[in-house]
Amino acid sequence: MSLKLFVSFFLWSISSFVFSMPTIGFYDRHQLETYEDLSDIPSDFDFFANLTFTFSCEGKSVGLYADQEYACRIFHVCDENGDDIPIICDNGTFFDQQQRICDWRQEIKCDRAHDWYYLNELPYRREISDEFGVQAIEDLPLTVATILQNEEVHSVLPLLTP
Repeated sequence: MSLKLFVSFFLWSISSFVFSMPTIGFYDRHQLETYEDLSDIPSDFDFFANLTFTFSCEGKSVGLYADQEYACRIFHVCDENGDDIPIICDNGTFFDQQQRICDWRQEIKCDRAHDWYYLNELPYRREISDEFGVQAIEDLPLTVATILQNEEVHSVLPLLTP
């Protein structure tokens, strides 16, 4: 009986200690703080708060296009209907039109991005391979879904559009 009493007291004292500890950070059921809320470093959301685009997908093939007006920090996904979805590369990266990935600034030449737009007009192909190497090359239909399923575009944040 005394062992049971001791265990109960021990568990009670541990739980009261844990629950009385001050919390690190701030928690509100309706709003959680993020790193950006706690940091003095401006985020991409601050930098691109009110965007307007002159870029248009009209007359362009389905594909990914760097927006040179925003120094390749943003690229546009043009779909089959001529609509575009603007996407921002994550903090510190820029869209490399030639490789069609977000990459570090020193690796890309944004002023030459338009020279690589033609890559979106080429047939989209996927290599089918096994442990012995490439077996075949398959032509895929050119749609946004095909591109996004087969193209690795790392570190991007979709922009909200009205």
